[in-house]
Amino acid sequence: MVICESMINSNTTPIGSVVTLKSGGPKMTLEDYRELNRGVITAMCMWFHEYSAVRRYEFPLACLTLVSENPKTGAVNQ
Repeated sequence: MVICESMINSNTTPIGSVVTLKSGGPKMTLEDYRELNRGVITAMCMWFHEYSAVRRYEFPLACLTLVSENPKTGAVNQ
């Protein structure tokens, strides 16, 4: 089980952070931010799909949450 700690913030969440959808799904790496019309900010994320295929998709920040890391080792908690 992935432990999620907070919403994503483009000012404080660095590129390379591990995120997941609030509704569940695979752990993804945050690649980039983009601002759309009306101030909506999205995050481009990448993850590995079945058979090691890399997938990318752009999600609104409100749909993502940061996956917590072990403060001692930096490993992602599961």
